Amino acid sequence: MSSPVPHGSVHGSGTTVSNSPADWSKLGLDGNPLPGNPQVLQQIVDDFTYLRDTAWSVSQGLDAFVASASSGGFAGATAD
Repeated sequence: MSSPVPHGSVHGSGTTVSNSPADWSKLGLDGNPLPGNPQVLQQIVDDFTYLRDTAWSVSQGLDAFVASASSGGFAGATAD
């Protein structure tokens, strides 16, 4: 029986992408039922983390803009 690949590599975003064990026989399988490249998955996680952070930043800016508009900071034809 081969030893499993280490699990739970933690990456910069705090999200964990686990490597798949090499031995699936305990589950009655000959191989990994969901093969994939953990590095590719981690890049996708990092991309979505960046998008989440960017969306949050935009949201904060829009909230500040709306707050200033409601206190009279935004007036004129464009505000209408």
